[in-house]
Amino acid sequence: MNTKDYWNQRVKKYGHTGWADFATYYYDQNLRLKTLKDLIEEYSDEFLKALDYGCGTGEFSNLLAQYFDKVIAVDIAEDVIKNAIAANNNSRIHFQTYDEDIFNSQYGLIISITVLQHVTEDRQLSDLISKFLQSLAPNGKLIIFESFAKVNSDYGYIKLRRIEDVKSLLFDSGFKLIQECNFYHPTELPTRLYTKYRTNYFIKVLNKLCIYNIPFSKFVLKNLAKKFSYHDKGIVDDCESITRILIYGR
Repeated sequence: MNTKDYWNQRVKKYGHTGWADFATYYYDQNLRLKTLKDLIEEYSDEFLKALDYGCGTGEFSNLLAQYFDKVIAVDIAEDVIKNAIAANNNSRIHFQTYDEDIFNSQYGLIISITVLQHVTEDRQLSDLISKFLQSLAPNGKLIIFESFAKVNSDYGYIKLRRIEDVKSLLFDSGFKLIQECNFYHPTELPTRLYTKYRTNYFIKVLNKLCIYNIPFSKFVLKNLAKKFSYHDKGIVDDCESITRILIYGR
């Protein structure tokens, strides 16, 4: 199965491109959005344009549209883009399938949320990072959420690399590391509040109902996940996580 077919099938099955487990996905997505919002407010300058590379369902694109006049939201799979367009009605966002022309613009912010691990060919990853640099405005920022491994591990549709290798690629391309943060991981480094949420009996029942597409189950679970995660923080200060946030400039 090629990459496009994989993501087309996944979005048809789950309605999104994230965690297959619904309870995990809804909670995790909330923490990522909260954390990204804080980072945007800290690092973005008065630029007009942002790039969401690997936009998935478009929730991060919608967040960017609160701060930028124009957001280019790109994904490799046609059905993923169709899903994002149907779910989002924002004139500031332009959803499209991948086209190299997107790198002919200058962006004040580029985000890549768990995308690099799905670029399994090392040469393609190196080329992509170079394209990020060429399209980043002089004072722009690149924000990466990514999971890593102690040893390079290729699973076919995903390749977890050593963080040292990815950081070397970024450095060699001309990027300068501004900040690095540990980000919680729902199975490897769960927060106390996430554990409380996942062990809640009602959450467990709702999660099973979502699997069978019981009416309103996803709506209720999504809203409960938002309430549970409201007081949680994705950035973990005192532990090393396999998921990191890397913030780069030129």
